[in-house]
Amino acid sequence: MQSPQDGDGDQAYADPDFDTDHDAQWGRPYCVEMNEIAAKVAAHRPDYLLVLLGINDLFWYDQSPEQDEANLRTFIAAARTGNPGLRLVLGTLLDTHKASVDPIFNARVSEFNRRLITTSCDLHTPESPLVIAATHAEFVASAHTWDGTHPNAQGELRIAAAFADTLAGQFGIGAPYPRPFPTVAEVPTTAKKLIA
Repeated sequence: MQSPQDGDGDQAYADPDFDTDHDAQWGRPYCVEMNEIAAKVAAHRPDYLLVLLGINDLFWYDQSPEQDEANLRTFIAAARTGNPGLRLVLGTLLDTHKASVDPIFNARVSEFNRRLITTSCDLHTPESPLVIAATHAEFVASAHTWDGTHPNAQGELRIAAAFADTLAGQFGIGAPYPRPFPTVAEVPTTAKKLIA
């Protein structure tokens, strides 16, 4: 859907053979993406939409929990207009350093995740299943980020594993990711600076 070069600067992948048919971008909040997702889904017609958004809605846009939920619902409805049979997998918000030192922010993250789960139950249909990937479950900011917010290679592996587990368990695609997790190499520092 989008190449990594569509963002600012050179965001080439560490693995040049990685499939770039995706719409992954750093920093995308629901309050922006909800206005763009219908056209993207209509243009590319994915069968599955794997989504991990939201932390920037809390960090930068400072909207109420009710507005965050409304944005989430708008995003889901818009995605389905592009493909009424779309299967959606929504990841939960991850741990951050800010959440560990700011009880109010931590409560907002927990509330967002609670609303994410209840919204998925409300909007799940047989024609367009909506399920949750517990991306937060094995993710610890102090070990799995390189700056307290952005995932390092260990964190990215845990995010991918949560989605793999959900695809396997809910849709019969592939297999759950094996545990224990291996140690994986970090992205070179220069690449981190470009995408920070």
